[in-house]
Amino acid sequence: MIVTLHKLLVFISGYLGAWFFAMVARVIATGYFLFIPARVLQCSRIYRALYPGRNFLFYLSCVWRQYHNFTRVITDRMLLLNSGDITFSSSGWEHVRDAASRGRGAVIVMSHMGNWDVAAHLFGREGIPLLLFMGAKDREQLEKIQKDSLADRGIRIVAVGKDGGSPFDIIEGLGFLRNGGLVSLTGDIVWSPRQRTVEAVFFGRRIALPAAPYILAQKTGAPLLFFFAFRNGPRKYDFVIRDPLFMQSGGRSKNPDAVSAAAQKYADILADELAKHPFQWYHFSDFLGGGKI
Repeated sequence: MIVTLHKLLVFISGYLGAWFFAMVARVIATGYFLFIPARVLQCSRIYRALYPGRNFLFYLSCVWRQYHNFTRVITDRMLLLNSGDITFSSSGWEHVRDAASRGRGAVIVMSHMGNWDVAAHLFGREGIPLLLFMGAKDREQLEKIQKDSLADRGIRIVAVGKDGGSPFDIIEGLGFLRNGGLVSLTGDIVWSPRQRTVEAVFFGRRIALPAAPYILAQKTGAPLLFFFAFRNGPRKYDFVIRDPLFMQSGGRSKNPDAVSAAAQKYADILADELAKHPFQWYHFSDFLGGGKI
């Protein structure tokens, strides 16, 4: 049903313009805001940490902006799938090119801040080998359209379910890196309770982050690239790739301190980018699960 509705909206928008799709998306976002208050309260915790001491209405207004900014991302995804009419600038893209050209591979740590889809399509357009780990939601529908589109551009997709995925998924990622490919994993969402995590501090609170990106980098010696794709105007994006972070290759040995340090580096960068782009983090679950330190 949802896929059929999406296709119908895309079809109508082809005649009336993208404004129609955007309008319907805003109506849906308003419904989520009004009728799922538990999620709104979860999202507001981020803004309480970012802007302490404000009143409740201020935090509600922040979540409202977050929800409705997300409709712009959804509209851009539709445009990307149908017309490709998206432009971008970049800071640090040379790190991606360097990793691809040297054949040493790289672990790209992306987040749900901005619109990663736009950047992923660019990898496919430029022929950069990319293996993308993505969460596989139960009864996923619209997500399948997204993944099929990326696969059509030559990007390999590994879907990680709520069971935490298979050990063979990690083996595939290791092999891809050792052959000089780039592997992308989310840094800000733990998909499964069985997933291995690492603790970090975020705005004075303990949080759990996925450990897989840092373990892959440690085992292969591939650099970590912290990658963000921010919307800076209608159909315009700015890619921000921080300087590479190298972890000493551990082979079969384990160095939890190095993993923790790398995860904390990501948490610090995430906090910095959130302060710059407070309404472009589309994380709609309880990220601040731990208590204050």
